[in-house]
Amino acid sequence: MEDQEWQAAQDSDPTLARKRTEKKKGKKTQLGISTIYTRSTPTLRPPARPLLLMARVFVYGTLKQGQPNHHRMLDPAHGHAHFLAPARTLDRYPLVIAGDNHIPYLMNLPGEGVRVWGEVYRVDERMLGFLDAFECVPAMYQRTVVRLEVERGEKGAWPEPSNEDMPAEGGTVEAHMYSTATFEPEWRALPTHESYDAHGEHGLVYVDREARQ
Repeated sequence: MEDQEWQAAQDSDPTLARKRTEKKKGKKTQLGISTIYTRSTPTLRPPARPLLLMARVFVYGTLKQGQPNHHRMLDPAHGHAHFLAPARTLDRYPLVIAGDNHIPYLMNLPGEGVRVWGEVYRVDERMLGFLDAFECVPAMYQRTVVRLEVERGEKGAWPEPSNEDMPAEGGTVEAHMYSTATFEPEWRALPTHESYDAHGEHGLVYVDREARQ
């Protein structure tokens, strides 16, 4: 009888009834957690993508638009290259066509020759690595930094700068360039060129790499 009265008192006391209910629910919830999560694995998150190196490169020879090796810069297997603007070197350099394969070389002799015209591209790390290999760095060419003046282009044929990385026409910018300090001494006596064209009046036909002996 006393037990029944004690139970009735508990049932009539809202505080005691709430605690008993919470205890039961807590036990049930704990069992549920043990059953569901004991063998679970952490949520997998995708790894953060590394930041890609973007660099400016100045090309003055066979990699320019309309020249024999420009297609190599368009190949996505080599990376990404985006044309920014035409430009001209602030310093004078001797750009010559030399060797049996009639290759254009910009000799690293600032102050000699002429201000050389070319194109500026923004490239990613993969394309920069490809260009290093293609230009046989450091044996044949060396990658250096050159100061440039941005231009509209020859006869206005090229678009104006297409990216905020480049200043407007007449502004200056720095970019990587493949020049050579490992040239033959007699090359200094060769004619210099302001703008290389494989099909120019010089008559020195460029020999594609795949066709060389």
